[in-house]
Amino acid sequence: MLGVQSYLIFNGSCEDAMKLYCDVFGGDIQYVMRYKDAPQNAGMDTPANWKEKVMHANFIIRGVQLMASDSHPGSEIKIGNNVHLCVNYQKDEKMDDAFNKLSQGGKVLMPLQNTFWDARFGMIQDRFGNSWMFSQQLETK
Repeated sequence: MLGVQSYLIFNGSCEDAMKLYCDVFGGDIQYVMRYKDAPQNAGMDTPANWKEKVMHANFIIRGVQLMASDSHPGSEIKIGNNVHLCVNYQKDEKMDDAFNKLSQGGKVLMPLQNTFWDARFGMIQDRFGNSWMFSQQLETK
């Protein structure tokens, strides 16, 4: 099994979201294809104001490749709670800064806190409507 890749779909804010995620987690955008780059014979009727939007992209954060795009006009994406991305931190890493940055303009669903399963854990929904889990194993005695 090669693993699981998450695909995030946005209503026009894909590029901004990828830039934020790469900034917060130290990642890199690997590939971006815009709607204007689609072959003319692809049968896609893309409005002029959508030509610069992301048709498909790959980016890497914390060693994990993610894929993303802006939905095609007319294909409304309803933001919900169906996708959660979990970012695991090692004991010596500080996750509070990333948690706080990503929660700006969004909503904290569960503040960072020590849990009964011996982890420091928290959940947020970022300003783009995507849900994130932050987890860091606690040192057990």
